[in-house]
Amino acid sequence: MKQPLVGFEFNGAWIVNPFETEYRRGTAHPSYYGFTPTRLVDGRAALHKGLPAGGYILITAGTHPMVSPSTPPEHIVFTLYNKDGERLAHNTLAEAVQDIKEKLG
Repeated sequence: MKQPLVGFEFNGAWIVNPFETEYRRGTAHPSYYGFTPTRLVDGRAALHKGLPAGGYILITAGTHPMVSPSTPPEHIVFTLYNKDGERLAHNTLAEAVQDIKEKLG
């Protein structure tokens, strides 16, 4: 069984690709959804979004120094953490895009 994709609700839509608008009508920057820039302990840039239940989502770019729309989708990683900072789930943007394509046929 496939692991559910990391995502969040925004304006009534389930978002798994924060580089697109909620109804896939155009491109968006993750800041549109409330992601803010942060630095990881190793110095890499990441994007952080707090969740109402106290957890958070972190977007990283593998070994790349920063996350951007030009980063290859297989290097952009979405990770869901609980309020205690324990990792619950993760997937790449490439996996999210593939899942969307499969669902849309």
